[in-house]
Amino acid sequence: MLSRIFGFKVTPELEEKRLNRNYGLIGAEQHLARYPGDTLSTHFDSEEDRKLYWQSGMAPGLGAWRYFASSKEALTDLDKDREKYYIAVQTFLSKDFNARFAEYRDFYKYRKMLVVNPNNGQAIITDIADAGPAEWTGKNLGGSPEVMHYLERVDGTLRGPVLYFFIDDPDDKIKLGPIKY
Repeated sequence: MLSRIFGFKVTPELEEKRLNRNYGLIGAEQHLARYPGDTLSTHFDSEEDRKLYWQSGMAPGLGAWRYFASSKEALTDLDKDREKYYIAVQTFLSKDFNARFAEYRDFYKYRKMLVVNPNNGQAIITDIADAGPAEWTGKNLGGSPEVMHYLERVDGTLRGPVLYFFIDDPDDKIKLGPIKY
């Protein structure tokens, strides 16, 4: 049904790989450093974004794939979008993850996913840029401040249910960010 609504292939399994679930609780994540030396002071492209997202802070560590670019000069618009619209998913809970670590790591890196808030219908195209959260948190995935804001998961609990599925986009034609249907 989601494939029909959005006009591209949405699936719980891709290349014989699937996450441990496709419905769960998303929680708020912090901004990720995009390149060595990136800080909250250098992170935003507009004053509006700075006002909206500054309070989310910067993660103390790097995302699962380290930096998005090797330097500020090498940072592209795609790199910016990959951080802006990232999710952290429990890749480590995928069946056979430990036995096929390198294969799964390469598969999940920046893999596009559709995330839908079932309470309001808001949908966004994201990418996997981090692993987590830990099982003990009670959350099943995390969203960047921008993802959480768009999904309207900023009600004080900073968590809520979402649906999330792989997007089959081998030609990289589907743009990251909010999507209307």
